[in-house]
Amino acid sequence: MLQLALTILIYLIIVIPVGRYMYHIAAEKHTLGDPVFDRVDGVIYRLGGVNPHKGMNWKQYALALVGTNGVMVAIGYLILRIQSLPFFNPNGIGNMEPTLAFNTIISFMTNTNLQHYSGESGLSYLSQMLVIIFMMFVSAASGYAACIAFIRGLAGKSTENVGNFFVDLVRITTRILIPFSLVGGLLLVWQGVPQNFEGNVVVKTLEGTFQVIAMGPIAALEIIKHLGTNGGGFLGANSTTPLENPTILSNLIELYSMMLLPGACVITFGKMVRDRRHKDDDDDDDGKGGVSGGVMHSSRADSQRGPRLGERSLTASIYGREGRSIFAAMGIIFLVGLSVCYWAELQGNPALADIGLSQSMGSMEGKEVRFGIAQSAMFTTTTTSFTTGTVNNMHDTLTPLGGMIPLLHMMLNVVFGGKGVGLMNMIMYAILAVFICGLMVGRTPEYLGKKIEGREMKLTALCIIIHPFLILAFSALAVATDANFVRAAFTGAYLGEAGVTTTDVAQTVRRRIQLDSPNIKMLYKVNPESDVYLAPRDIQKITKSVIFHCFPDGLCVSGGSAGNETDDGLMQQVKAVAGQVPVFCNTGCTAQNVAQKMETADGVCVGTAFKVDGKFQNQVDPERVVQFMQRVKEVRAAL
Repeated sequence: MLQLALTILIYLIIVIPVGRYMYHIAAEKHTLGDPVFDRVDGVIYRLGGVNPHKGMNWKQYALALVGTNGVMVAIGYLILRIQSLPFFNPNGIGNMEPTLAFNTIISFMTNTNLQHYSGESGLSYLSQMLVIIFMMFVSAASGYAACIAFIRGLAGKSTENVGNFFVDLVRITTRILIPFSLVGGLLLVWQGVPQNFEGNVVVKTLEGTFQVIAMGPIAALEIIKHLGTNGGGFLGANSTTPLENPTILSNLIELYSMMLLPGACVITFGKMVRDRRHKDDDDDDDGKGGVSGGVMHSSRADSQRGPRLGERSLTASIYGREGRSIFAAMGIIFLVGLSVCYWAELQGNPALADIGLSQSMGSMEGKEVRFGIAQSAMFTTTTTSFTTGTVNNMHDTLTPLGGMIPLLHMMLNVVFGGKGVGLMNMIMYAILAVFICGLMVGRTPEYLGKKIEGREMKLTALCIIIHPFLILAFSALAVATDANFVRAAFTGAYLGEAGVTTTDVAQTVRRRIQLDSPNIKMLYKVNPESDVYLAPRDIQKITKSVIFHCFPDGLCVSGGSAGNETDDGLMQQVKAVAGQVPVFCNTGCTAQNVAQKMETADGVCVGTAFKVDGKFQNQVDPERVVQFMQRVKEVRAAL
């Protein structure tokens, strides 16, 4: 508990100067680095043809943001498709498949950072730098730029000038993200995170086996991953691995990196609103007082008013009155979540305790011993509160109450959030609260001097409901479709071209329960194509283990890859111990061999045989489908 308190206390100390610095950047006020940064920015403006003194209305700003990111998506996609070129590619990584490349670039452009690949085996160093790291900078800068424009719109009197997107993008990148990343990256290198362009290293372990140690510009990606609240890791296992997060100090560096800028956004908001209020007060004083006929006139009420009560406090001077309220609300939710997560994980797992395993250290399943319960709970709460997505432990192994916190914070998306998203969402709730309170007391609701009327409430309601709507809509679509089975390697740990792949069947089963879809059948691959088990295992022992532990609806036996014929002897071995569980021929079934396969298997899974010329990468050929199904009908009739 003490280390959690100290971690939070240090954060509260360092976020204040960072928030003040970000405020100076957003308000284009003087900073110590201006003599250097102004020259750098000036070169960028000239190269890009940007007029830094020309403002934009909100439509122009939004169009510039979307258009700029659209161009970068096209460039990033192209690089992923040609990454096999021998530039910064010591491991000989091939080109990324088209749909995966599109998924990847869209994911990182939108700051989602969903990864359907393992970085150590799926990307060249060129792609890691020019696509992943670059998009981590750009998507984060775009998000913060949008947040600053949002604040200007609220704090100003008009939306005709919310700033210049290109100026905000450049200033946030050159004055915040790059300097902070350089310092943080060097600190991570100091703690042992690799930063090089060498190929992966193969070492012989003490047990006599061989292990591949990933190399590359890991530190460069790690720091912007957290500073930009991105989340996608250089390695598949993310910040649980010693290569990305080797020590408790590196863990704290990564924690503070993802906490700093979202918290600083709230301080920036408070100070910018305070500036507007002071300007309005000055305008009022100018209107009420002046010189006429050599005599100065002033408002007696103003002369007696003195400073606002809220402005006298230390916290208001640091955060601004509005910023203080929002920071406090976010902080309370964060502390409640952290307390619940920490307490729940500290209690241990009663199911493990019942079978005699000591839970004195808490629920350590899925956690790194070097971090323990406290730092694991802190990282879990932080990464979901600040919408980063990086992990230093496996969230699916959290206890039920502990796992509720990351789910809740992801759903709320108002606890600081990443790139100012939490601030903007919290302001939506503030506007909603002001509107309701105004209705209750019979006054026209106002927020920051702006009337809240029908149009504003419609937009606010849309912002609030769009998040749960998207989640529930696609969940409902998954339930409503007739896709009543899933086929995958739900169990085991494997080694293949995609690197090391681990599975978690419990998470899949829980997801089926959450979808309220018990009728969805789960077909388990007992030998996934293309990969091998990390430890050699007998196919019949695997089959027995899967049946005993997982209650599968079916078992799939595969060939060497998609389209490769499944070995009949292997299917017979599985069938011999499968009992009442159906066995499927998973790959390589064609119209020519389906009769042979059906002699052993209870069913077949077909994909490649339906494609043009029987090739996996081609489109489905309707004629091949008809021919195959005609042959199946003949086989069934003969059985």
